[in-house]
Amino acid sequence: MLRHLLKRFVYLVFVFFISSIIIFIVYQNAPGDRAIMQVGAIQPGMTPADWNAAIELARIELALDRSYPVQYLIWMRNVLTFNFGRSIMYHMDVMDIVRPAMGNTLRLSIVVMISVFLITIPLGIFTAVKKGRTFDNVVQIGTIVGVSIPTFIWGILFITLFAVFLNLLPISGSGTVGFQGSGFARFMDQARFMVLPALTLVFANLASITRYVRSGMIEALRQDYVRTARAKGVKEKVVIYSHAFRNSLIPLVNITIGWTVGLFSGSMIVESVFSYPGMGRVMLEGLHNRDFNVTFTMLLFYVVLALTANLLMDFAYTLVDPRAKFN
Repeated sequence: MLRHLLKRFVYLVFVFFISSIIIFIVYQNAPGDRAIMQVGAIQPGMTPADWNAAIELARIELALDRSYPVQYLIWMRNVLTFNFGRSIMYHMDVMDIVRPAMGNTLRLSIVVMISVFLITIPLGIFTAVKKGRTFDNVVQIGTIVGVSIPTFIWGILFITLFAVFLNLLPISGSGTVGFQGSGFARFMDQARFMVLPALTLVFANLASITRYVRSGMIEALRQDYVRTARAKGVKEKVVIYSHAFRNSLIPLVNITIGWTVGLFSGSMIVESVFSYPGMGRVMLEGLHNRDFNVTFTMLLFYVVLALTANLLMDFAYTLVDPRAKFN
């Protein structure tokens, strides 16, 4: 097992550095002069000579006067020490911008993941057991409709219903401006602003995950070991939840890990619709304003997230399938 962990770690490090080289090349060839963008326009009282001197100083600070390999090594050293530079849009350290955005997206994603699994797993199992019956047919029609509706349409529908017609929930933001409460009161205030984005992402993902759970359960219920268990007189609940469901998780693990990674990146649209200050919205604003330090920091985060998810997937396989062995 230790040998496998070491192999996986070396593999992840290798992939990370290959990905970082690609991101660095794109970063270095992004449109615009980073030194000029950092200095900005000529300020009142600044002569053209002062402005040019400031640009040259910025080039030295950004190591733009060095060769590409040296620039990459300097950039990677900064990345590994969590020094991602300054944002030209906010005029502050990138980490001070990214950290709260990551926290907001993480909270939103955890709420969505828990909600989706609590709904889709029982629903997928029940529809698989009741395959071909009225309830299963209704759910199948509903999932087809759900898959067909884009995420932002769900967002608009929920805004219209809960914010415009019923006036129950706020449309945008992550908390009441100027809110003075603390503790539980602040938590409840922030939770109100999270309801609509979370509800949108839950409904946008219910259909696909339910169909995966259902298809996995149907395949598991067709296996010989299920027929054998039933022939031996094992209770139906034990057959479904102990035999069939556990084995149906094997193909579901890969899909779930991929969906979890996609949830972080896919929340970009929802965060933009609801002006929710998460990673997706910050990344879009960075792209629109050519704030590449922020944008490429987000890209590196998604690379690390995807690599970590692959490592977790290996361990998840061993939990749901004892036959899986490290090699």
